[in-house]
Amino acid sequence: MRGKVIKLIAAAMVIMTAAAGIAGCGKKEDGSAAGKIAKEKTEFKFITSMADAERTEIIDFVVNQLKDKYPNVTFVNESGEDYNSKAKLAFSSGSGYSLVLTDDLGLTALREADYLLDLSQYIKERGWVDKQLEGATNFYNQRTPDKQYTVGMNYAPIVVYYNKEIFRQLNVEVPKTIQEFEDILKKAVQEGYIGAENCKDNINGWYIQSMVQNKAPFDDVLKWYYLEDSKGSMKTAFIESSEIVKRWSDAGYFRKDYEGIDYGDVPSLFGQGKTAMSLDGNWFLYDYENTGLDIGVFAFPGVTDQSAENYIINPVDAAFAIGKQTDETQLAVALDFIDLMLTPETAEQWLAKGSIPSLKHSFDDASSSPLTKELLAAIQDTRSGFYLDNVKPGFLDIFLKEVQLYLTGDQTAEDMWKRIDEFWHQS
Repeated sequence: MRGKVIKLIAAAMVIMTAAAGIAGCGKKEDGSAAGKIAKEKTEFKFITSMADAERTEIIDFVVNQLKDKYPNVTFVNESGEDYNSKAKLAFSSGSGYSLVLTDDLGLTALREADYLLDLSQYIKERGWVDKQLEGATNFYNQRTPDKQYTVGMNYAPIVVYYNKEIFRQLNVEVPKTIQEFEDILKKAVQEGYIGAENCKDNINGWYIQSMVQNKAPFDDVLKWYYLEDSKGSMKTAFIESSEIVKRWSDAGYFRKDYEGIDYGDVPSLFGQGKTAMSLDGNWFLYDYENTGLDIGVFAFPGVTDQSAENYIINPVDAAFAIGKQTDETQLAVALDFIDLMLTPETAEQWLAKGSIPSLKHSFDDASSSPLTKELLAAIQDTRSGFYLDNVKPGFLDIFLKEVQLYLTGDQTAEDMWKRIDEFWHQS
């Protein structure tokens, strides 16, 4: 569901260790199970969302190490933006993938269709939970507490990019509360700037979801997200948050001609230098950085009180699952693939490309861009919230439609919530 120099000595030690471990298995006698697997001819087909050149380079780095251990395995990378749809289609046709990178929504669809392997045994044997930050692997597996189907890889925070030069012209500081954020929007427009970028409905939805997770008790958010209960506090939070976004929209704080603009164009529009702030994902960090503007980043202040904990949208939004149909060799390759993804060397490469790894590792000395380091510092004292639109398949479309009808004045906030809640309750 997006600094180029690595610590050479540390990296070399890591890869030598990893290579030694992998090679050690391959050097067993031909009669061993490992030896037979290494010689088995098969195809290893996998899919991720990482299709751009920089992230493909990291995937290739891992694959090339696996090729040394599994010389008779043909690796087929079918990554792309429509990765969840392609995975579901492939599995339903009877072929599927040996390894799938998916988000929470994609996992739900694949798991409910019984396409995925229960990884509980391997997660325990390989110590994957201990290698990661708290909750990274458990996040996607909360819906099936007796089984674990995915292993987390990268976080996906929604943050605010801002034009530091405009902030200087406005004589404002990074906002710490919703009210301060709104004050900057207002002042920016008064001074002839665009308060914030907006595009179709993606960003409106993120504003609302970010505030909901700070208005409702987070235990109620958890129960709602995992489809256990929909409390009155969630209704109040959704309505109040939507009312704030409508107030901003009606006041003209957003780009007025955002309708019809593709979401991917937002960093370029921001790069025109006329916009104060832009709520967006970390996967676009380098697009903002490459605008040539003096860009900063801060955590969206969803709170009304600076003393309150601030929940931002920042779940583990990339996790690996293994196809249930894998043969012995494909399974061995998939498990080693995940192992290599969870090494410090690979994690540092992800960080250098703008992703936020879930590995439990100090990245203080890792090579990364100044804006990446600023992002890490900005979110370190926040709490991880959800992409609430991942609550169930189809919810995103309903949510965005009903929010848009409310923002355009075609229905009330109560009507908006009623339709959203009705869909939430559908089995």
